[in-house]
This record gives sequence, structure tokens and C-alpha cells, in this order.
Amino acid sequence: MKTKDEIERMILNEFKTVPFHNIYFLYKKDVEFTEHGGTCSDKVINLYYKLKDKGIKVNLHSSIINRQECHRILRITIDSEIYFADIGNGWPSIYLFPASYSTTFSCYGITFRSEVTNNNLLIYQKRLNKESLSITIPTKPKSENEIWKDIQNRYKQNIRYPFQDSIRFAKIINEKFLFLRGDKLHIHSKNNYSQITIPDQSLKETLKIYFNTDLDLILTTDYTYAK
Repeated sequence: MKTKDEIERMILNEFKTVPFHNIYFLYKKDVEFTEHGGTCSDKVINLYYKLKDKGIKVNLHSSIINRQECHRILRITIDSEIYFADIGNGWPSIYLFPASYSTTFSCYGITFRSEVTNNNLLIYQKRLNKESLSITIPTKPKSENEIWKDIQNRYKQNIRYPFQDSIRFAKIINEKFLFLRGDKLHIHSKNNYSQITIPDQSLKETLKIYFNTDLDLILTTDYTYAK
């Protein structure tokens, strides 16, 4: 399916070029929807506009992490079939999840498995031989207007985010998936996993060394998508 393949190529490119991170959150910087990444909403809106520009039918969709409706994904319609793209979860789910049937795929040594239930699509993730529920996707859509409001108020609500206590930064680098979580850098590839404890150095040095990313550029950007 040409359109599906094209979208999945775009998703892969997003994971390679637009990092998942919580820098704006930690620095209390009110910048949204930039090409320099961010948390789920930032990444989702970035791809949302790119897909719309190509004439692809795409909608914002709300989903659940840790029993909290705090996670945004994309609902994409291809030849009357519904798919979900989880572009902003941090972990590299580089393929679409069909809404109507279960699927499994692996990338960078991580396995993603979807399971269709009566009202939800459950997404499981398996790393280091341990599987756990990653997100719950209600199949009944919430209105986009409501989701836009949720995005605008995402840090004003009484929600505890999994990333709020320490730095998060994730990106595909040279066929490896790197995820910085606190002082631990997790490196995933098809046949290997390793972990590095980051020495006592600045975040700027860490991002430059491991991700070839300029922290100053992220913090000073004025490029933004506005609704």
C-alpha cells in the first residue's frame, strides 16, 4: 500500500530527525510544535501538519498512559481503514497500528504488539525480555477541539507525567535507538543492548556528544506551528 508505506517512511524520518525530549518542560519554556521536538504533543502536531500538507486524512487522537488520559497520537485514514501512529511516546514505534486487527513488529531490539479489545487498542512493548502495557488507545475518538484544549492545558492539569522528574531525550542515531533517562543512556539495536552511566557533565555536553544536538538551538528556537 503506497500511502501506508509513505507514511511509515515519514514516521521513521521523524524518529531520526525530531527528538523526543522534555527540555521545554524542565526549563519551563513555552515553545510548542517545533522541528526541534519535545514531548508527545509537540511531536504529534509536527507530523500532523506534514501529513495534512500531503493531503492525507489525519486527526488528533487521545490515549491513555498509566491510567491517565494524557497522551496524544494520530489517527490516520487510508482507503477507509483506520490506523494509529504513536509518534510521541519516546520509544521507536516506527510502524502504524491498524485499528481493526492485532499486529506485532520489532525494531531496534524492541517488540511492539497491539491487541484489539471491545473498546480499545492495547499497545504492549517488550524490552529485555519483559513485556508491559505501554498505551491504551480508545477506539472511540474524542473531538479535535477537546484535544486541542487538552494540549494547551497539558501542564496545568493534575497529571503526573512519567518524564517530569529527570531529563528525557530520545532519537535514532546511526541505526541505533538512544534514550537518555536521567543519568542513564540506553542504547538499543537489532541484536544488542547496552547502558551507559553519564558522568557528571552538563546536559549541553551530553547532547552534543551522544546525539549531535545543540541544546542552545533547542532553547532559543522561535520556529513554531500555531493552530
